[in-house]
Amino acid sequence: MKKLVLFLVIMFYSYMSFSSDMTPLQTGPFAIDCFLEAQLVDPNIYYYEAATLCGNSFYINETMQCYQSANQHTAGLLGSHRDRNAALLCSGASSNAPVDCFLKAKNDLRGLDFNTVEAALLCSGAKSNKPLSCFLEAYKLTTAFDNHRDQNIAYLCNGTGNGTGNGTNSDTPLNCFINAKSKNGLNISTKNAALLCSRANSLIPLECFKQAKQELDMHDETAALLCSQASSPVTPLDCFKTAKLELWETEAALLCSQAKSQEPIACFHESQKIKSHMPWHWKAAFLCSGATNDKPLKCYKEMTSRNENTGFATSFTGERALFQDEASVLCSQNGGLNGFFWILKPENKTR
Repeated sequence: MKKLVLFLVIMFYSYMSFSSDMTPLQTGPFAIDCFLEAQLVDPNIYYYEAATLCGNSFYINETMQCYQSANQHTAGLLGSHRDRNAALLCSGASSNAPVDCFLKAKNDLRGLDFNTVEAALLCSGAKSNKPLSCFLEAYKLTTAFDNHRDQNIAYLCNGTGNGTGNGTNSDTPLNCFINAKSKNGLNISTKNAALLCSRANSLIPLECFKQAKQELDMHDETAALLCSQASSPVTPLDCFKTAKLELWETEAALLCSQAKSQEPIACFHESQKIKSHMPWHWKAAFLCSGATNDKPLKCYKEMTSRNENTGFATSFTGERALFQDEASVLCSQNGGLNGFFWILKPENKTR
């Protein structure tokens, strides 16, 4: 359980801001098309990297251009895992803004113990340099005694300034973070405050957290996971109460994070009926987190059932179907959690 919580707190990844006509309901088809395109753009790309790059894709051409630009212009800065970091940086990109943000972060934060993965996380899917401004402000609110300080703040500020609607306004995550850490507020750790407040569009996650602690006596990190990006203080808790009847607490919190209905539970139940490639509980929880329809399952089934006889497409260079981890990353509608999953689980990197 601690490993699962750790993967959700290590750092992360980009929940893209979409306009009203580009909602996460469309994730599956765009993700698959993007995944196939990634094989053409870079025949050597690992499946995990392609899944990470494309899990939030609505702008396939722009995402590919960002990925190519990152590999070409920041190769020396992306480290030994250049393709992996480029995929994280350009996940769901709508322009080359993530690359610009990354270069500025590496330059402006040189005096800090700020590594490449953290810079890629901070700027993943960025539409401006506002994540960097958020990072500098949040850094002042923490101390050197905060474990994994840079990666937690990078996660907090990822997506800042990506717009309105489902995007993240510039000040909300930081205001949420201040309240979460305040002795007069929730008084929780930097790690849990970052997990709770990243991508926040309101202060509802704070209220959700309070209710989770009062009603369910949750651990801080589990409550923070459950209430991250909550749009209601009640719906994630109702989902959790049902899911907890058959899942471990952390799995139930992951499944119900961002829940707007009982759809994630329905998705989970259907996933356990898959005869071949049935996902393990926590992978199914990840796949179904944030689900609003059956598209994550349809995408998952398609990408795990393809084999040497069917292939992916006549132009696809690979032969095998995706493993559970890869398909879950590619097909989930949860938006903001894919990168955690990917960084924690780097195995199964067969091309």
